[in-house]
Parts: sequence; structure tokens; C-alpha cells
Amino acid sequence: ILRCLEKGAHGTELDVQMTLDSVLVAFHHRELADKTNKEGLIHAMTWKELKGAYYTDAPYMRCQVISLNELLGRLEDPSRFWFTLDCKLYPSTINESHYHRTFANAIVRLLDQHQLHEQIYIESKSEAFLSHVQSMEPNYKLFIYPSSFEAGLAIASTMGLYGITISTDNI
Repeated sequence: ILRCLEKGAHGTELDVQMTLDSVLVAFHHRELADKTNKEGLIHAMTWKELKGAYYTDAPYMRCQVISLNELLGRLEDPSRFWFTLDCKLYPSTINESHYHRTFANAIVRLLDQHQLHEQIYIESKSEAFLSHVQSMEPNYKLFIYPSSFEAGLAIASTMGLYGITISTDNI
């Protein structure tokens, strides 16, 4: 990700998950064992337990799993770039509403810390999560990731979302 941005990309999409202690991590898969040297679920681990995990598959072999704060901190000026945060809300061991609120708080804190507001897109499959983010920061560009266009259009229209992200298989 960092190399792409340093070589001239205008931005990137990041899959985001949250650790048990509310650290946002760039990672796509539900299970760490699928692609890394660690086992378990990110939302069930603290950042201390997760730190040191690295990818075991090409093309990312030996790249570390990184927190978003660390990733943004390595950029000289993160506000030069556009980011889409694909929030992966895998089931949690805690109350779902509390989990969504905690995840939303972590996103808002991170974006405030790095002064990133205008150049951020946030997407999720969860209306409830997007509603939490929207209640905290009504001007964020939020996208629903629905299972069908019709459902996505209805949700985006009702909630006043910025748009829809949808798999080409579901268009």
C-alpha cells in the first residue's frame, strides 16, 4: 500500500477490521490463518497479540499486518491521498450495537488524528454501522455495500448516503 502511494497512486481502498482493544487494522480475510503466520480472528485479539503478524502468501509475503494509524503515520502527508475504508464487521463476541459504535468511534478518532475528512470514503454492508458513523460525522462520504442494487438504492436513498458499492456479480 505504502509503495503504491509513494510511486504516485492517488489513493487506495483498504479493508479495515478492529481489534479487541479498538485498534483499526488493514486486513481483508476473516481468519488470520488464511494468509498470515498467526491464527485467530482480529476482533478477538488485542493489538499486542496481533503485532508481529506477517503475510505468508505472495505478493505480500513477509509484509507485516499493519494498523491504520501506523500506515497513515508513515505517509509524509496523508491528506494528499484518497482512501476508501471497507469496514469488515465480522461477528464480534460483544453486543453488535456496542461493537458498531466502538468501530465508528475508532474510525472518527483515526480520521480526526490524521486530519482526514474530505478525502475519505467509508463503506460497509451494515446499515446500523453506517448509521452510527453518520450520527457522529454527518458529512462523511458513506457507501452501503448491498447484496442487490434495489436494496442498496433503497438504503442509500433512505439514509441519505453518498453512494452504493456493489459487486459486479450483483449489478
